[in-house]
Amino acid sequence: MNVGIIGAGKMGSGITRRLIRSGHRVVIYDIDPNASELLVQQGALKALDTQNLAELLPPPRLIWLMLPAGNSTESTLQSLIPLCRKGDIFIDGSNSHYEDSLRRSLMLKPNGYAFLDVGVSGGTWGDEFGFCLMIGGDKQIFRKVEPVFRDLAPKAEPGYAYVGNSGSGHFVKMIHNAIEYGLMQSYAEGIDLLDAKRDEFDIDIGQIARLWTSGSVIRSWLLELIASLLVKDSKLDSFKPIVADSGLGRWAVLEAVNMGIPAPSITSALDARFSSQRSNPLSARLLSALRQEFGGHLAERND
Repeated sequence: MNVGIIGAGKMGSGITRRLIRSGHRVVIYDIDPNASELLVQQGALKALDTQNLAELLPPPRLIWLMLPAGNSTESTLQSLIPLCRKGDIFIDGSNSHYEDSLRRSLMLKPNGYAFLDVGVSGGTWGDEFGFCLMIGGDKQIFRKVEPVFRDLAPKAEPGYAYVGNSGSGHFVKMIHNAIEYGLMQSYAEGIDLLDAKRDEFDIDIGQIARLWTSGSVIRSWLLELIASLLVKDSKLDSFKPIVADSGLGRWAVLEAVNMGIPAPSITSALDARFSSQRSNPLSARLLSALRQEFGGHLAERND
C-alpha cells in the first residue's frame, strides 16, 4: 500500500522502517528536515511539507500521524483537511485522549474522510519485534487498512485487533498504559525491598530479577528489561530518581473517579510519579515538623 507517515520520531521511524521492509511505499514528513534523512536512505520518499506529502500519495490516501498528542496532532490534522479529498483515511497513532478522537472522527466525516484511532505499544523495540496495535473506528475502514496493521504487528501472534468504535483504540491504550504504571511501580517496590537486604544476605539483585523471568508467575517483558538493567548496573546510580508521566495515567485515574470504579494500584503508582517529580516538597517538611511538635520526635533540619 501507499502510506504517508507524519512524524519521524522513535515510534514513527520504527513504523516506517517496518512498513518499508514489508514492501509498502512510504512517504515520510517531519517538521525537522534532517529527521527523515536516514529513513530516505532506507527506502522512504521524503516530503517537504504536508502539501507535498499529499501530492506524493495517490488517492485514496492513507496518512498516519505519529506525533505528540495535543496541539501537534490537532494542527497537523487541520492543515491536511483542505489538501485531501473524499475517501482519504487518517490514522492517529499518538497517545491522544479518546474524547479528542471521537471529536476528530465526527469533524472529518462531513468531508468524506475516514478516521482510525490507533493505540500503539511496543516502544523502541517495535521496529524489530512488532507493534501491538489497538484500533478504533469504522470496521470497514479497518478492513481496508488491515494489511498495514498486519505487517506492523508481531508475526508469530495476533498483535493487532479492531477493538471498537471511534475513540475505543485510544481508550484501550489509556487503560493499557495505566496498567503499565501499576506493574512498573510494583516491580520497583519489590526490587527496593530486595535492595534493603542486599548487604545482609549478599543478594545479587540482577541475578534474582533474571531468575524471575524464567518460569515465575511474575515473569513479563518489563521484568526482562529490569533484569537487563540490573545485571549491567545493580545500583543504577547514573539515573536521577525522577519519573515522568505521559498523561495517560492521569486520564485513566480521572475516568475511574468519574465512573466510580476503584483503581487504587494505578492511582498509587501515579502518585508515586508525582512525588518523584517534586524537589523537597512542603508536605514532607510539614510532616517532619508536625511529628516534632506533637511527639517530640527529632526533626532533621537543613544547615
